[in-house]
Amino acid sequence: MTRSSPADRPRISALLWSAKESALKALREGLRLDTRSVVASLFVDSFDNVSSDLKRWNPLHIRCADGLVFRGWWQMTNSVVRTVVADPCPRSPILLNVTARFSDHAPFPIHSRREKIMSAVSMVHG
Repeated sequence: MTRSSPADRPRISALLWSAKESALKALREGLRLDTRSVVASLFVDSFDNVSSDLKRWNPLHIRCADGLVFRGWWQMTNSVVRTVVADPCPRSPILLNVTARFSDHAPFPIHSRREKIMSAVSMVHG
């Protein structure tokens, strides 16, 4: 992080925190474990171009104190950081084109939305 520009440091800090938290959740421990027990490595040439492309996911590597390694992906768009890790390494996430409209006066049909999302996922993974 010391090689990053001062303007990028808050985004990188949020990204590293998210990556560590993802690994601790994958361990099924969450924040009961010290975040210093996992070390995140990000793979990117430059942070200049990572904030605009919703389809671009970058590789992520987490090493736990006990030697376990998680691999995964990270993405940063505007003010949103996303990370996903697993063992074995998951394939790169894909963007699903699922729209949601919220209204102050209409209930959100969660069950029908869930069915539509599961149907979209099924079509993608065939």
